[in-house]
Amino acid sequence: MKLLKSVHFLHPFLFAIFPILYLYSFNIEKLSFSNTYISFLFGIIFLILIILISKILSKDIKKSSLIASLILLLFFSYGYVMEAIYTPWVHSIFLPSPSHKYLFAIWMIILVCGIIFIKKSKRDLLNLNKIVTVFSSSLVLCPTLNIAKVQLQRNEKIQLQTHRFSQSKKIDRLHDIYYIILDEYTSSENLKRFFNYDNSSFENQLKQSGFYVCKKNSSNYAVTFLSLASSLNMNYINGISKVVGEKSTDWEIPYNLVLNNNVMNFLKSKNYQFIHFSSRYDATDYNPFADVNYSHTILNNFSVLLAQTTMIRAFVNFRENDLRNSILYTFSELNKVTEIKGNKFVFAHIVCPHVPFVFGKNGEKVKVQYRNDWKCKEAYVNQLIFINKKVEALVRNIISKSENPPIIILQADHGTATSFENISLHNHKAPSSLMLKERMGILNAYYLPDAGKLLYDSITPVNTFRVIFNSYFNTNLPILPDKNYFSNYDTPYDLTDVTEKVQNKK
Repeated sequence: MKLLKSVHFLHPFLFAIFPILYLYSFNIEKLSFSNTYISFLFGIIFLILIILISKILSKDIKKSSLIASLILLLFFSYGYVMEAIYTPWVHSIFLPSPSHKYLFAIWMIILVCGIIFIKKSKRDLLNLNKIVTVFSSSLVLCPTLNIAKVQLQRNEKIQLQTHRFSQSKKIDRLHDIYYIILDEYTSSENLKRFFNYDNSSFENQLKQSGFYVCKKNSSNYAVTFLSLASSLNMNYINGISKVVGEKSTDWEIPYNLVLNNNVMNFLKSKNYQFIHFSSRYDATDYNPFADVNYSHTILNNFSVLLAQTTMIRAFVNFRENDLRNSILYTFSELNKVTEIKGNKFVFAHIVCPHVPFVFGKNGEKVKVQYRNDWKCKEAYVNQLIFINKKVEALVRNIISKSENPPIIILQADHGTATSFENISLHNHKAPSSLMLKERMGILNAYYLPDAGKLLYDSITPVNTFRVIFNSYFNTNLPILPDKNYFSNYDTPYDLTDVTEKVQNKK
């Protein structure tokens, strides 16, 4: 009987785990369930704290349970309501401005009035606890069923062809390898055409430092997770479409290919340490196969997203601060990696100059604009100018402090999207040649000491490590045709060969 009665007071626990399950369920096609572990840990700690507070407010378990659930419900719903208020028609009807001070005040009034009502109630609140438990159970059941359904469908996996590497002679010395992805860093041609910005001084600085800067530079894919899965596995990954279907939006397979990739495995077989920097982007937020993971916080990207849905949002913009701090931390620590002994493969996916724009041209904080970002062309250029300064200083430092001359690849995963009507690239089935040139045009630069003869202006990321391994490890990997495939975020695996349109100069 006691156990049966205790079930009626489970609703605080259910209200504590529901936001995590819901957020994961909403993003399940982009995430692994392991991304939620830190959030569940903090959720349990927070639940214990709320239960203690509610017991101080009322010794009666019926009342304290309801108080705890009220606090949790208001705490975790705040961000969603704030997001709804940002919708123009809602904001124009209900509030004079989408300011936290109004919503936070309303939430506090509801909380105080609710606690007073519960504490002073003379009724037996057992039935109300039963109703709330049933309601919270139904809330938890919906995302749980969706999670179970998707997980059951994730049985088939795809394995890219692994390469047999052969060495014709002994390698006398090994070079540290830095693979730095500057997200959404578009080509110089696109910067002139779409942003009216001349990036030649940055490229000239790279050339003076010994870089080979490609002139006909384009990405193999139009979205990050496909681009990185391809370059890190030195292969096209179009075969995923046959496994998951062209209409699928499940990103798990390419994410796994990014985590456990051929480049890393080959270099580990040569006694390289794999050093991974957190990007705060799901596929490259943390790598369990890395020897060292660098991150400015123990929180992952999922935890930051969760925090943005809570009342914490009223006091601090987690997303903005987290991204700024992560980028600055990455550049700071990359400058120190040369001090680590032994051969190193360093991978850093830096989500910049990608939106949101959180830096001015000198690194100063700017007012973040999340909506209609591509209308803020000046903000993109300013952020790019700041990143240029950080990259110039970084490569000078790496080159000067490395015991052996390092290998450095500066590369973007894809270009910008100012010419697209929708910045998320949704529903664009047949973009124009101009749109494709912008989206596929990227920065692509190589510092290859005592080698690099196999480089050529139109090399794409899929061939990056084929050239490097052939040049430095005496492998005999064939150079693949440089192809460009476009897809949008609604149907990422519905790939169209757009090579002719992208590489045609007209």
